[in-house]
Amino acid sequence: MTDPARFADAGGVAWDFCDISVPCLGVAVTQVRPTLLSRLRGRLGQQLFGQIPADRYAEMFPERGQRPPPFVVRIDGPPAAPMLIVRLFGRAAELCGVVGEALEAVTGQGLIVPGRMTPLIAVGEVSIVHHSHVPIRNDVNEIVLRFVTPTCLGHDQFVPNSFLYHVATRIDRLALWQDGQPPLSQPDQIDFLTNSTMERRSWTRIAHRQDGRQVPMEGYVGEMRLKGELATIMPFLSLCEVCHVGRHTTFGMGRSEIVPTYGSYT
Repeated sequence: MTDPARFADAGGVAWDFCDISVPCLGVAVTQVRPTLLSRLRGRLGQQLFGQIPADRYAEMFPERGQRPPPFVVRIDGPPAAPMLIVRLFGRAAELCGVVGEALEAVTGQGLIVPGRMTPLIAVGEVSIVHHSHVPIRNDVNEIVLRFVTPTCLGHDQFVPNSFLYHVATRIDRLALWQDGQPPLSQPDQIDFLTNSTMERRSWTRIAHRQDGRQVPMEGYVGEMRLKGELATIMPFLSLCEVCHVGRHTTFGMGRSEIVPTYGSYT
């Protein structure tokens, strides 16, 4: 697997990505966010069709079984004033201009919030911010990983001991979008505490590219505690915050946050 230490310096990992964001007015409560982000991804796909070269479109919106697309969608801010974000990785940032125009068009027309009458609508200009560095905390020996959007690792259950493998695999594949491919190595395993609190969520999304077929979706949200010599895997976990993990990340799934616990600093 990709070794993030290949990119690392004293304070973080060199990893290029671009955030394209727009502030909106409306109501987007937590329960509808998975479906809302699916809708955002779908509307962007419709808007970008024919606006970028066919080969680039196929990379952004591939058929099943191909390498993961170089972007994720996110939502930040309070429910009544959400910020919609499209994050492009590595060379995909070359498309930031046209993706920004697509995001502006989608939110300017109003993005329907499933189950609600009032759509989200842009109330400010689209912002484009380029990043080349992901900070890493190496001074903790215990953390909580908080999964803020449903995470699906391809199992019937959330299996903590396979989580790190899925993170490393995703980073390895997305590294192909960065400049140069780093050497590969398997991250060190650490001890997982067993008191994770993961809850299963299920919903459906409408696949407009499949004639409106309803597609069942599922994932797990909650928290997982990690404890041990974390320094060797913190680059992976820090990149996971940026890149998400698991299936359907372009629908906003698999987003996590690192939360240091009280007394966890080394």
